[in-house]
Amino acid sequence: MANTYLTSTPSSNSASRTAITLSGWFKRSEVNDIETIFQTGASSGYINWTFNTSNQIDFAIQNTDYTSNAPTGFKERKITNRVFRDISAWYHIVITVDTTEGTATDRLKIWVNGVQETSWTHETNNTNQNQALPIYVGSTSNPFNIGRQNNGTYFYGGLVSHLHYIDGTAYDATAFGETDATTGEWKIKTS
Repeated sequence: MANTYLTSTPSSNSASRTAITLSGWFKRSEVNDIETIFQTGASSGYINWTFNTSNQIDFAIQNTDYTSNAPTGFKERKITNRVFRDISAWYHIVITVDTTEGTATDRLKIWVNGVQETSWTHETNNTNQNQALPIYVGSTSNPFNIGRQNNGTYFYGGLVSHLHYIDGTAYDATAFGETDATTGEWKIKTS
């Protein structure tokens, strides 16, 4: 299991806290284990993106200010029905959170290889419109973690390419990739 990771502490003037986009290309090296792609926050509130033990994408936002209103303690959570077990394939995954969206189910969206996921084993849509996300700007104790949890567990062991965190805008997958006209495969946009 790998134990390498990246951390970053966003500055206090950089976060909109209502809209973010996460995008990256991933090639898994392990399956049937919890592997963290992105995590920030603490027990009082966090954003957490993992491959779970069932090899599904599991994305959750939790904030204790609203826990009593949210099933299973999450303000927003989606787990794909689709599984990701192919360790020879690259997956392009884009996740957007935009709490300014008027429709609750549109506040968290996930795309894989250019196709928006719409089938979930778990879906909780309780993020209030215009709700601030638990992004702790300027907090060295709650940095952005790429490849592990804040507490130093659940490392990601695969490959990552072109990882992006965009603050203040919810882009869809076409901002980062496109379908190749010859092969029909989803490919990266490098511009």
